[in-house]
Amino acid sequence: MSYWQDSDRTLICGDVFSNLNMLTGVPGLHEPPEMFSSDRRAITSRCGGWPSDGAAPVCFGHGPPLRDRSKLRQFTASLAA
Repeated sequence: MSYWQDSDRTLICGDVFSNLNMLTGVPGLHEPPEMFSSDRRAITSRCGGWPSDGAAPVCFGHGPPLRDRSKLRQFTASLAA
């Protein structure tokens, strides 16, 4: 489940992605573990259309907020390839 707050253009993507390696604790964008999602590719492919403009953060269920939304756009594009 994800939430978009239009007033300040903040995206809260919950567990669709994480910005933390759950095993090592090292920050970085990751898909959810396969055991937690029956169709990871379908979920992540739908996220490529999220707005990447602006300075508002992307917030995750795990890991620090991402301030550069273009990184999320690049990450989702790499998953579709």
